[in-house]
Amino acid sequence: MFDKIMIGKNIELIIKRWGMKQQGFADLFPNMNRFKVSSYVNGTSRPSVEFMIILKRLTGLEIELLYLGELDPAEIPPSPLAANVFEELTNKYQKEYRAPQTLPELFERVTNMEKQMEKMKRDIEVLQEK
Repeated sequence: MFDKIMIGKNIELIIKRWGMKQQGFADLFPNMNRFKVSSYVNGTSRPSVEFMIILKRLTGLEIELLYLGELDPAEIPPSPLAANVFEELTNKYQKEYRAPQTLPELFERVTNMEKQMEKMKRDIEVLQEK
């Protein structure tokens, strides 16, 4: 039997484990808002199948466990956003700060830096005029 209260407790536990607020959690899902998440957490409405499938993908937890079982916080993986942000920053850092391997790559970097400096100079001039 489906238990709206149990799934609400599990969703709330996931939100807390991920260090999010309901709005941030809602932003992970298409067509979702904080009020809908709140209705799930409070047990006043049943989560959609689409929501549950995405939640399963994000957590790796079986839908049956999310619906019926009481989750142990240790079972909930870290937020997928933390991993994505870390990976994104790592890739950006490696791309921007590794030594150029070829002369054209070095030229491209120098050109980009010159363009950034010109833009900064223009921005400073505009600010000084005000």
